[in-house]
Amino acid sequence: MTTPNRWLPVVGGVMMNMALGMFYGMSIFMLPLEKEFGWTRAQTSWVTTIGLALIAAWYVVAGYIQDRRGPRPVAVVGGLLFSLGFFLASFTGSLPMFYLTAGVIAGTGSGFGYVVPTSVGSKWFPDKRGLVIGMMVGGYGAGSGVFGPIASALIERVGWRSTFQILSLVFLAMTMTGAYLLQNPPAGYRPEGWDPSRARAAARGGADVAASEMVRTPTFWALWIAYCLGTTAGTMVISQLVPFARAAGHSAAVAAFALTVGAIGSASGRVLSGWISDHVGRLNTLRVMLLVSACAMPLLFALRENLALFYALLALVYYCYGTQLSVYASTSADFYGTKNVGFNYGLLLLAWGVAAIFGPFLGGRVFVATGEYRVAFLVAAGISRFFHRLFQPDKRGRADRPAFLLVRSWLRRRANLDQQRVRRLHGHVDDNAIADFHIVETRGLPGSLEGRFVGQRERFGRLCRRLHGDRLSRDLRDDAADMYVVTVRKGERSGEDGRDREGNQSLHGCSLC
Repeated sequence: MTTPNRWLPVVGGVMMNMALGMFYGMSIFMLPLEKEFGWTRAQTSWVTTIGLALIAAWYVVAGYIQDRRGPRPVAVVGGLLFSLGFFLASFTGSLPMFYLTAGVIAGTGSGFGYVVPTSVGSKWFPDKRGLVIGMMVGGYGAGSGVFGPIASALIERVGWRSTFQILSLVFLAMTMTGAYLLQNPPAGYRPEGWDPSRARAAARGGADVAASEMVRTPTFWALWIAYCLGTTAGTMVISQLVPFARAAGHSAAVAAFALTVGAIGSASGRVLSGWISDHVGRLNTLRVMLLVSACAMPLLFALRENLALFYALLALVYYCYGTQLSVYASTSADFYGTKNVGFNYGLLLLAWGVAAIFGPFLGGRVFVATGEYRVAFLVAAGISRFFHRLFQPDKRGRADRPAFLLVRSWLRRRANLDQQRVRRLHGHVDDNAIADFHIVETRGLPGSLEGRFVGQRERFGRLCRRLHGDRLSRDLRDDAADMYVVTVRKGERSGEDGRDREGNQSLHGCSLC
């Protein structure tokens, strides 16, 4: 059987996401709707909030379904719902109707469709994962930049109702074509010349981890919090873009074109930073982008009256925001594998959903409280700078420490709980040995944090031998996907994966404890 051209799913993913990305351009319809129905900006803006929240929520559900049923059914449902939402929005006669069609139905369709390209691309391109995922999610960021001006021109000529209908037909054709091209690679597929062992070692991960296991790791929650607050800084600025531009003295045309500049910047960040992260590392890329963002946000406020600098700095801020949406998706696949990447990244993407709600709310509240945008931009810059500090190399110069100072206290607490569990199960044990007993879940953690606990391995092994005697089997794995090397098996070991006959596999070191 001939393997399909692996670039065809990329084409399909970009087509799918460019159509779905028009949700970011929904503001194009706000002014004509407000003019016809007398609605306020606060009322019409709720459709974006509703839609973004549903995109993140349905991404989780769609990811779960896709991991079990394949990409095409999910992509078809997403494309149909998104197109239907736009078509029904043309019959809007009340605010609840607008929320239901453009917000709930279109947002649900976008959530279903958005999950597929990321998952499919990560499976076809383990060797170029950052670049390909960046291209696919870049299509989502570019959608509003491409179709926003088209929608604006159509509204002027045929009205907003006909524009919704025309776009719905265009999006239906694009999403159905994209769904047809999106398919998973054959089982056991590997690109020519790709060495999975070297790739896993570089990524510090690669094993397929179920969501139930993933959410029990401190790494996941550290990533989740970092993703949430990092994108909160971006959404604070992005949500206030048009009124900020007008307050800076720019015309309505300049403010409208700023949306296109932002879309170009976001799409560029998703593609270029994805490619860069393939070569310099995910966390290194995020570290640089967070620092650039922390510098660009206050500069954007300070130099807002200069049109050229306004556009340049705006594109830079959007570039950094788009970087996070691309690189975190690749990081999820690196750390937790591609088998369950749809559901796993969906859980991580909920952080962005929270940021999409909290960021605009925080930016608006700060503006109301202060009467200007200076404080809002400084707060956003401060958030970016804070997370840049967390991504700094450790004192030994290791550059791949996760950004997560909070993980260390979490691991200490986990070690204390595990020590109590050993005492409860085994009675009196030498306190000196107990003090060295750290069951640390290091799946997917970059090497520097894992290295802090490498000295515990031999002492942990000695303690397990004392507790379990001959039942201990030692698994010295070089695979970075399962870095905690001392394990105890309940049954006879069979197979290279180290599982026993009952399918049990230790995640935290000692399965007998």
